[in-house]
Amino acid sequence: MGKTILICSGKGGSGKTTFASNLGAVLSKRGAKVLILDMNVGLRNSDIYLGMENSILFDLGDVFSGMCTAQKAIIRHDLCDNLFLLSCPQYREIDGISASHMRTLYARLKKDFDFVLVDCPVTSGLSLVNLSSGADLAIIVTTQDFSSLRNCDAVNRKLAAQGIFSRFHVINMVFEDSYNSEDLPDLLSISRSLESECIGMIPFNQKVHLSNNRGVPIVLEDEYFAKKYSEIADKIK
Repeated sequence: MGKTILICSGKGGSGKTTFASNLGAVLSKRGAKVLILDMNVGLRNSDIYLGMENSILFDLGDVFSGMCTAQKAIIRHDLCDNLFLLSCPQYREIDGISASHMRTLYARLKKDFDFVLVDCPVTSGLSLVNLSSGADLAIIVTTQDFSSLRNCDAVNRKLAAQGIFSRFHVINMVFEDSYNSEDLPDLLSISRSLESECIGMIPFNQKVHLSNNRGVPIVLEDEYFAKKYSEIADKIK
């Protein structure tokens, strides 16, 4: 039986989808069978970051409507044989998704995958409550700024209220000269605020942005980032 991991953030632009894509690629290269479940309904980007946008025939909306099975909507990555994507709709909503729906979906997917990485929408509302049902743990992606930290704190509290007790955080897009800046929250303050273990810090680099636009996870091209994500993977297995 696999694990369902929520990839969450309280603020857009934190790099949540980038993180999910690269963590999935690293885990798959280790031999794990990994599914990225994009739940950013109407605003999906996982397919672009993975270079799979032209391969999608069916999506999660089709699965919930009964048009096709989940297995038929899942597609395999070209560069990582063990990495798969189940995409949400781009131009329509999925009405009526409940906690029960998500719990049933997770249970079904975990029979076939070692890890189900759920790219959650940016919210601390009802959709996060529903997505939390049946999840095993959560990784909160924050950046080193006060607005991101405040919003991620709200997400963390909501996850705790939903019984997600295994919670970690990652500090993304860290600038090299920001560690000692009085204008930014320090790393200890972030850990105390989010009441969770920091399992990684990922530096800012323009190469990540360019890699996303090419549709190739940066960990497949750059040994430094591959090592960074591999260290994170070590802490969640």
